[in-house]
Amino acid sequence: MSEPQTLPFTMVNGDNYPRALHGYRVEDVDRDVTAMRTRIDNLNQYAAQIAEQNTRLKEQLDQAAKQTADLQARLDAQSKRQANPYQALGDDAQHIIDTAKRQADDTMAAAERKAERIIQNGHDKADKIINDARARLDKEEQQINAKRAEADRQAELAAQTLDRTRKALQSALNGLKA
Repeated sequence: MSEPQTLPFTMVNGDNYPRALHGYRVEDVDRDVTAMRTRIDNLNQYAAQIAEQNTRLKEQLDQAAKQTADLQARLDAQSKRQANPYQALGDDAQHIIDTAKRQADDTMAAAERKAERIIQNGHDKADKIINDARARLDKEEQQINAKRAEADRQAELAAQTLDRTRKALQSALNGLKA
């Protein structure tokens, strides 16, 4: 990307425009104005290209800075391991312990949630069993009461029949005695 070429003149002044009858010649002024507009457009395009390139370079610089920081951290960790390998083992062990604690906490929380669901399901099933049993009990009680009422009615009929039969027998016995 190169800078656009400059105008064929370095400075605009009255010497560039010969005098005509009533001022400067329009053709000469129009030619230079057109050339200046083209130059301005070219410079604006060049400025936009430079801005885009600047943005890309900033992004590359940021990325390089991140990579440098990562590499420095790795280098520091490696240096620390080399300087005191037991410290690095301790750091690794602490990281493993921390990870294990997090996993244990997560597992405990999941187990507690599962236990709560199991208990709730147990309560729901127990409530359903109790409600079903109550419904069956109510139905059985209704059937028992209906059978009891039927038995009472039949017992009343049997008592009435027995009473009539006793009276008929008494009457027949009295008729035989007489």
